[in-house]
Amino acid sequence: MVMSSDRSAVVMAGVSGFHQEDEAARRAREQELQRLRQERQALEKERLALEKERRAWEGMRLAWEKEHQARERESRKERTDAQALDEEAARRTSAARGRVVILQRLLKESLERDPRIAPASLKRQAKIPPLELGDLEEPHPVPSRDAYVPSPPGPFGRMFEWQQHRYEAEVEEGEAVYRRAVAEHERQEANRLRRIAEAKRTHEQEAARITREVAEENARIEQMIVGLRNGDHDALGGYLTMVLQKSSYPQGFPTRVSAVQLPESALLVVEKRLPTIEVIPPDKAFRHVRSRKAVESTPRPMSEIRDLYQSVIAQIVLRTLREVFTADTAGRVTTVVFNGLVRAVDPATGRRAEVCLIALRATREQFADLVLDEPEFDPLECVRRHFSAKLSPRPEALVAVEPIPV
Repeated sequence: MVMSSDRSAVVMAGVSGFHQEDEAARRAREQELQRLRQERQALEKERLALEKERRAWEGMRLAWEKEHQARERESRKERTDAQALDEEAARRTSAARGRVVILQRLLKESLERDPRIAPASLKRQAKIPPLELGDLEEPHPVPSRDAYVPSPPGPFGRMFEWQQHRYEAEVEEGEAVYRRAVAEHERQEANRLRRIAEAKRTHEQEAARITREVAEENARIEQMIVGLRNGDHDALGGYLTMVLQKSSYPQGFPTRVSAVQLPESALLVVEKRLPTIEVIPPDKAFRHVRSRKAVESTPRPMSEIRDLYQSVIAQIVLRTLREVFTADTAGRVTTVVFNGLVRAVDPATGRRAEVCLIALRATREQFADLVLDEPEFDPLECVRRHFSAKLSPRPEALVAVEPIPV
């Protein structure tokens, strides 16, 4: 019995130990699982933190790219705007310099043209524009009776009296509408023919006016041709006035000019309207000021404006002398008196005034001494020294000189 009890105790002890070992293992597994869960939570927390950081960095990257693109767009716009302003400054500078070159070549450019005019070439034929009738040329279409009156019924339709009565009523109504259409057509045609007659009368009157004016103009030209042939001073003055009026100047230059030969004299008096000082570009150059993002001008000094303007006036005088002496092939004019006038607002009074800015007397012999195409030739020095012209010292202030009396 004792041995059996001992064996039972041993078995119980073994079972108890086994249970203790199993419990320990279970607790160890639970602890390991708890540790793994904690590690996983820590890893998940770390992953979430990294994801948050990644998103923050991604947001920063996108914001930087957006800002960079905005700066790049702004930079491109600034470069485009700057280039446009550079080009505008260059274009305006080129235009100002080109205008000055044109003004400096007023005389030399005219040397390439022959100012003479063949008086007979001034005659012209009367050009009568054709009569344009437009829609009036086409008559209105004549109404067709078939379009208004129905066709008679066939054999089957005539078998029924009611259908025959309807046909007759439709014919009667159609005939009435057709008669109204014919009357309207006749009215429209009568109106069209009346308007054609009016248009022809107007065209004939216009043709007669044009023919009359051309005939009168040709008669005046023929009278001038006869006068030139006979040495008439009025004819020569009129012819030379036409020569001077056809002289080509830049845009903005006035064309008013008169040439009068004094009776029983070889003296021609020329009175010509001069351009104002505004023909000189007031700005010498243009530049792009990047700090202000604007195109600003460099004003032309008043001394340079004055010199250019006086040169323009001198060139106009010399051009006029050349055109007169060249066009007067018979040599009837031996002396030219030139008075150059400008019409502008006098700053001293605020009123518009006609001021003489240059006056000179030139003989054909004096002019023949000039070599106008010489590169060193100075028109301003020529009128001052060779012709002893009276030239306004301050044309910008409309300081006048005394015209040469005749």
